Amino acid sequence: MRNKTLIVRDSHAVLNGSDVTHTFLSGAMDIIAADGRTLASISVLESGEGIEVSFSGIVKVGEKLLSDSMTVSPRASNLIRIVRPEYESK
Repeated sequence: MRNKTLIVRDSHAVLNGSDVTHTFLSGAMDIIAADGRTLASISVLESGEGIEVSFSGIVKVGEKLLSDSMTVSPRASNLIRIVRPEYESK
């Protein structure tokens, strides 16, 4: 039986001694932008061995509208950077 429960904590708070965690029994969470729309959705894979990140819809961050596509850049063997490029109307 798989366990898709997602438990998260504030990385910077840990540096200050906080051990507060938040549990998502669904195995997924949304990161919300200042405009109230979803910036990214993160979910645990069925196997429990990784995560999936998805973007849906255009979102406003600061003065920029960001597209629903993504650019994934490897930064190290254990680190990637995922960026939403600025929205360009067609």
